[in-house]
Amino acid sequence: MIKVNEYLVRSLLGPLGGTVDKDDQVSLQLSNVDNNNELQVKQVINDIILPFYFSSSNQYKINTKNSLGYFLTTNSMDFGYHFDSYLIAFDHPENPRSFFLWIWEVLFPHEDYHIQNANDYIEIEDIDEPYNYL
Repeated sequence: MIKVNEYLVRSLLGPLGGTVDKDDQVSLQLSNVDNNNELQVKQVINDIILPFYFSSSNQYKINTKNSLGYFLTTNSMDFGYHFDSYLIAFDHPENPRSFFLWIWEVLFPHEDYHIQNANDYIEIEDIDEPYNYL
């Protein structure tokens, strides 16, 4: 069984977290992002989330990739709730799942996120798991 955790997917938003309350240059730039403009949002992901992801441990990267692919395939995660909980300086797209799909497309270009058999996966709800990889 492959363990997946929605809190790992959520942790990808960490570098954007709390920017709605900040008054710095990055937060001001983010507040001007058109949340439904795929190119603008992907640029934010490329500039902020991509370096965070690739500077993380290998185990974090593997488990987060598995989790993101699983939740995108099964659509069993409340994408809007997790996005909103990070208080990001721009709203989620009209379809919150799109933001996480765009993360996949930036982090893993030309890779398919679809998993073959959801029965091979088990969902673990461990809010502390992302901290295990620091």
